[in-house]
Amino acid sequence: MKEKDLKYLFIKSVHAGHIDGNDFFSTERSGIEIKIKDEGYFRNFDLVVAIIKKRNDSDIQFDSTDSYDNYVNIIRRTGQLIQFANKEKCRIDWISFFPVELKSDDDVLDDRLPNQILNAILTFGRAILVLDKKHSERAKLRGILNLIPATIIGYTGREDYFEVLSVFRRFITTGMIGLNKKRLVKLLRANQIDSNSGVYN
Repeated sequence: MKEKDLKYLFIKSVHAGHIDGNDFFSTERSGIEIKIKDEGYFRNFDLVVAIIKKRNDSDIQFDSTDSYDNYVNIIRRTGQLIQFANKEKCRIDWISFFPVELKSDDDVLDDRLPNQILNAILTFGRAILVLDKKHSERAKLRGILNLIPATIIGYTGREDYFEVLSVFRRFITTGMIGLNKKRLVKLLRANQIDSNSGVYN
C-alpha cells in the first residue's frame, strides 16, 4: 500500500487501541489524551504522537524508570514541551512525545532509515518505526528487529490492526545536542582548530 494509506490506518489504529502489545499509546486509563501531528516537527517526521497523561496531584512521581526518564526529558527538551503545553493548556510533566517513521511496502528501506531514526532519538529521545506487512515479515525473517534502536510496529494485513514487533526501552537523554557550545568553541580555539581545519571538512 502507499504511505498515506499506511499512515491513515496507523492513526486509526492508535485511536481505536488496535496495536497488539502496545503499552505506550494506551488510553485505557482515564485522563489520557492522544494528539497526533502529521508531518510533525518541521516536517522531519511522518507523525509525532503526543500522549497527555493528566493527573490532579502536583507531587513528583518517581515510581519507575519511565517516570525518571520523563523528568530528565523535561530538562533536556524544555522548549518543545513548553510550546506544546501552552497550546494544549496542560502541564509539561504530563506530556510524552513519540516520533513515528512509516515505511510502506512501496517504500525502499535504504540508508536514509538510520538517519531518520537517529534524528528522532536526538530530537525526542526515542523512535518508533512502523512497517507495512511485507517489510514486517522480512524484518522478522532476517532477525534484524532487535538491531534497530527503535520500537518497531508492524501491520498485520487486516483492517487497522498492528502489532508491536520489538521494543527499544532505553530513553536517550544525552547526545551531541547536550554539549555546551561555548565550551566546545573554546576547546576548538585552544587547540588551534578553525573552520579551514580537516575537522570541518
